[in-house]
Amino acid sequence: MEISAGELVLTQNTGANGIYGGITVGAGGLLITQQVGAPGPLQVIAFGQRDVGGALTTNDDWFALVEFATDRAATYTAESTFNNCIIVTGACPTPPDPVDPEIPSTNHILIEEPVTFPEISEEGAASDFQFGFDFPRLLDTALISEEDLVDDPVTSGGDSAVHALSGVDNGANEEGED
Repeated sequence: MEISAGELVLTQNTGANGIYGGITVGAGGLLITQQVGAPGPLQVIAFGQRDVGGALTTNDDWFALVEFATDRAATYTAESTFNNCIIVTGACPTPPDPVDPEIPSTNHILIEEPVTFPEISEEGAASDFQFGFDFPRLLDTALISEEDLVDDPVTSGGDSAVHALSGVDNGANEEGED
């Protein structure tokens, strides 16, 4: 495949996971040149790969096989790249070393001794402080039958349609809204 342009060749990287995509060519390869009579150097920002029978050549390996004009410095701008490699110099960026992410410490208190809790002494047969029949007695709350009735439909989980039919105006029309 030959790409010949006057001023700009621009393709999007369609690859993923560090494998560049974009222009996909077969065994014939790729030639990127400038049209005759173009006013200035050609700017190239392109990505691609070669696929020959399912065998992919990608990234820096594919850049080394792409054909460019013989006089790269006169034909391409200094910023021209293919697969992030600079066309004029032939230099490809070195991939960064994998860095282990720093995991922030969420517990800044170091506990060196075992934590002890005061023993709760209960009298009776079921005083082993487990979830047994006397567990509710350990919580100091009122029985459900002793609590007040919740009549707010939002907090009680009631059906608001029932309350709307009761004829009680809950202030929905306080600001003159109809």
